[in-house]
Amino acid sequence: MLANAVHGLACRAGRARPAWVPRINSGVVRLLGDREYVDVSHRVLVSTRRVRFLEMEYAVPAAAAREALAGVRRVIDTHRLHLSIPVEVRFTAGDDIPLSTASGRDTAYLAVQAYAGEPHETYFREVERVMLDLDGRQ
Repeated sequence: MLANAVHGLACRAGRARPAWVPRINSGVVRLLGDREYVDVSHRVLVSTRRVRFLEMEYAVPAAAAREALAGVRRVIDTHRLHLSIPVEVRFTAGDDIPLSTASGRDTAYLAVQAYAGEPHETYFREVERVMLDLDGRQ
């Protein structure tokens, strides 16, 4: 509950004053701390989300994860974006399911998000170009 309340307040403040976003995010990280989860997906990828946001996720070859993150960073820096929600990254083993985004390759999933009401079109469009250049799948 605390995480949702703090995150929501931080996102609203960032939407009102985009230039403050880096400082706001630093404060939130200090308050809530970094978290790392390692377990099966049905235990890790569940949480109550009260903060509304838009999300786009791409699956790229795991070997391209570093390049994908660098590409997202370039988009953010080039367009001087102030984002209230961090990029989420997770990895999975490849599988043999034909319609799976991990079919035939170990995969890194990168999710980019924008708080509801924040401009997101340029961010999503440019990140999509980066992911498609790296054989990204939706």
